[in-house]
Amino acid sequence: MSVAARRAVRLRRVARYIFEQAAGTAPGRIRVQDGGLTNHVFVLENDDGAFVLRMDERDDKVHQYRKERWAIDHARRMDIPAPNVIEVGNTPDGVSFMLSRREPGRPATGREDTLGILRQLGQYARKLHRETLGRFGGLYDGETAPWHGWVDFLQHEYDLDRRLYQLLSLGLVDEFTARRMSDAVMRLGDGREPRLNHGDLRLKNVLVDDGSGRISAIIDWENAIAAPSPEWDLALALHDLSVDEKDAFLDGYGLEHEELVAARPALTSLNLLHYAPFAEDAARTGDEQRLRHYRRRFARLHDLYSP
Repeated sequence: MSVAARRAVRLRRVARYIFEQAAGTAPGRIRVQDGGLTNHVFVLENDDGAFVLRMDERDDKVHQYRKERWAIDHARRMDIPAPNVIEVGNTPDGVSFMLSRREPGRPATGREDTLGILRQLGQYARKLHRETLGRFGGLYDGETAPWHGWVDFLQHEYDLDRRLYQLLSLGLVDEFTARRMSDAVMRLGDGREPRLNHGDLRLKNVLVDDGSGRISAIIDWENAIAAPSPEWDLALALHDLSVDEKDAFLDGYGLEHEELVAARPALTSLNLLHYAPFAEDAARTGDEQRLRHYRRRFARLHDLYSP
């Protein structure tokens, strides 16, 4: 048996053990789903329904899973459809895991009723952003996010200076633009309380009920963060949507024209800054096609509405 085959057998055995400990019964069926290089995903079934088990062989990944559960618990208390997490922890040999009930519905990507789903998603985003939190950040210290101030988060977790340097060194922005971006993002925290943001409110993270067309679950809270809203979530949720799709999301959110105009400097700055590590990775790996793609975006060549 190959090394890969032995590893697969071991991981399946660990998945069965976790499920038996959490559910008190053996699964009747175990299926493997694609989870990436380190995150292993299994669907397990018994008489009580279907469950999703995410595992990581790194023992410290449990902190990330606990952060997700923290965010999900907040969302569910606000009647936002989110996964029902059963248990998070480590196995005796250090495997991190999160076990949740499998949510009903099918992925929202590729559906014909995209605009209606995005309006719903905008409504849920607005509802989510009502939640006031005590501190800023996307990390988790056992109770909440770690940073007392927005600037602390930008300096010590988000690494704002490094992101600006990445964009400058690649020629994607000039020094004047970089200063404007820095100022806009810094000012975003002035007099603002941290709010719960999903961190990746896109259609790929939405499940929809086929019958009603309603959102049945918003999944993948790995990037959840306590940050000013709506700018943080909108910068991520809107950037790859068409104009009509952007309008549908914003209509659902209920953001007035004046509010959007006021938010635009920070919104566009965050959008560009989020690209910085990906652009640097493209340069490091010699991916010229991806770099050309970023240069077109940063030069606003796709913006046909700003004369």
